[in-house]
Order: sequence, then C-alpha cells, then structure tokens
Amino acid sequence: MTLSRPALPVRPVRPASRSVRAATLDRRDYGAPRPLFGPQARRDTTYALWTTLSNRNIDIGGFTPQLTLRHERRDSNITLHDYRRNVIELGVVRSF
Repeated sequence: MTLSRPALPVRPVRPASRSVRAATLDRRDYGAPRPLFGPQARRDTTYALWTTLSNRNIDIGGFTPQLTLRHERRDSNITLHDYRRNVIELGVVRSF
C-alpha cells in the first residue's frame, strides 16, 4: 500500500531583492562651429553609471520601493557644457 500526499500548488520562486547596474558612453560631434565659442565645433563625451535596487519583500499596496543611484559626467571642448551630476531617485514599481 502506497500513501500519497496531496499535491501542493507550486509557485515559481522570485528573488526577494534585485539589483540592476549599467553604464553608458556617448560621444557627440556637433558639425558646425559656433562663432561665439571659437572656430572649433563642439565635441562632447558623456559617461553615466547607475544602479537600481529594489526588494519585493517590501510591499506597499501592491507596489515595491525602488532606489536608483546615478553618476553622470560630461566632458566638452567648450567648458560651458562640462558638468558632473549625482542623482538619487526613490520611486515605486509594480511587477505582475
């Protein structure tokens, strides 16, 4: 005689926390010179790094909080367009 157990519903296991990392490099060459800034055409190089963190164990009305940290830097041959930027974003996402 074999005893069988009732089948339990099987749900896929999702990771509780998630981290996404990315980096970009963008180079732009603006073809025509701008007389106000000299004879050279503007050239920019932009670097960006960011990471996004979330934890599905934290549930607020069906939404999960998400934190994004980003650093961006632009180097230009026209210094007026150079910048460094650090950004912190807090948002909510809903996965289904």
